[in-house]
Amino acid sequence: MALRLIHLQDAGIRKLMLAEFDWDMERSSLYISHRLNDFGRRIYPSMLKGALETQNDTWLANKLYGYFNATEPRHLEKGIIQAAIPETANITLAEDEFNRFYMRALCLFAIANNIPYLIVCQTKTVQDHRPRSVAKLGSSINPTDLLDDLRTYKERDTRLGLGEPNSSLSVKLP
Repeated sequence: MALRLIHLQDAGIRKLMLAEFDWDMERSSLYISHRLNDFGRRIYPSMLKGALETQNDTWLANKLYGYFNATEPRHLEKGIIQAAIPETANITLAEDEFNRFYMRALCLFAIANNIPYLIVCQTKTVQDHRPRSVAKLGSSINPTDLLDDLRTYKERDTRLGLGEPNSSLSVKLP
């Protein structure tokens, strides 16, 4: 089921999502998961752009299915092992990256329109909420700080705690 991103139907937000995609492409900083296989890494940017233009995270997840490696190295106390990549890797990547571009677009919109903060909200219903995620719900966040955070921390958790894999958190306009 697609993430609940309440401002996604606004064509202006889509344009800002694409502007952020172009921003990453111009800087060669687009996040491409190491879990994708070689062909998946090559086609991922065009799939992501298509999703940002007219589709959603579910469409992207369906397009990404089958383009992942079977295993990845995991570091354990005993050493490095090859562990299976979860079957839901396509869903996780699609939701996380689509949501990050959505949040970046809302940050740009808020900055351009002198909106001083965005509100942290939930994008989907989950069974077990992380306590740190629940604590953020309803809080306000500075759009300039969030934009900088999302642009800077792409392969790991952000300083502000939004955009983390499987967090189900996003932002909305006040």
